[in-house]
Amino acid sequence: MRNVSNALSHSPKITDSDGGPPHLVTPRASSLSSGRPAVNASDADITIQSSNLVIFRLHRKNLETHTGAFPGGDLKMVQARPDEVISLSEKSNVLELLFKFVYPCRQPPLKGLPFDTILALAEAVEKYEVYSAMRLCEVRLREFLPQEAARILDHAIKHDYPDLIEACVPALARQPLLDVLDKLPLKYARAWAWYHEAWRQIFQSAILKISEKYCGGNPNHCGSNPGFSSYSSGSDRCRTMASIAWILQLEKITSLSELKRNLHMEATDGTAEHHCKGCPCPRKWDAGTDQKRTEAATMIRDGIVALRPFSEFLKN
Repeated sequence: MRNVSNALSHSPKITDSDGGPPHLVTPRASSLSSGRPAVNASDADITIQSSNLVIFRLHRKNLETHTGAFPGGDLKMVQARPDEVISLSEKSNVLELLFKFVYPCRQPPLKGLPFDTILALAEAVEKYEVYSAMRLCEVRLREFLPQEAARILDHAIKHDYPDLIEACVPALARQPLLDVLDKLPLKYARAWAWYHEAWRQIFQSAILKISEKYCGGNPNHCGSNPGFSSYSSGSDRCRTMASIAWILQLEKITSLSELKRNLHMEATDGTAEHHCKGCPCPRKWDAGTDQKRTEAATMIRDGIVALRPFSEFLKN
């Protein structure tokens, strides 16, 4: 098996960037390799070209040993001689990182690289089955959560990483449905729509149970209509209405961590009007209101715990 030091030699490269026949040029350095040229072995027996026309000369034995599916579905020329070129769809910065995992050398740490590079590398690692790089790519992708949750979720679903799927979901779980669907591939839209509906049912169930217990099963009778003012300001129905309004406010929260924080907050000494705009009731939050809010919070927390993971919705 060839050593990477030989593969990183300064021998010339072949390029056809001008559209004519390949010709020899001085190797240009890759921006990822601190001035060293891309993988370029003088005794190579396989030649690969990136999508941006950078040539890599490697050893077939290393590729056979350290990858499970090389060159994958991108093969555009069946190579019979070392001077024939296999063209791949990945850019040179991605292939340079990828090929370092097929030689006996210290693996690149992948620290400080932009998200697009890490994601492209992770896709290439899966495509060519470079198993030694899969775990490191997963770890590095996690560092871009929650900002890139939708794109990482796409990768995790595509390549069956259940733990990574569930790591992405909290960042998206409470976002508006259409916002998430705009970011996800269409093939996952149905599963996410059902998952979003399961979340909605958590809040609707809490409202229904509170109204059944205190309003005879109809939340409208708790004062959520213009007839609200007909109820006395100190009535139990008024307290119930404040609790239902609080549930509706919780449902609007777009951050899962913020939602959980609100569910565990101590009772706040505020007016019911904070949750019921237009409510004529001057009463402060009292023990009766706090009791109903505590009941509602418990129902919602239990619903979140019982919620099926998103990965199960993908199986439907």
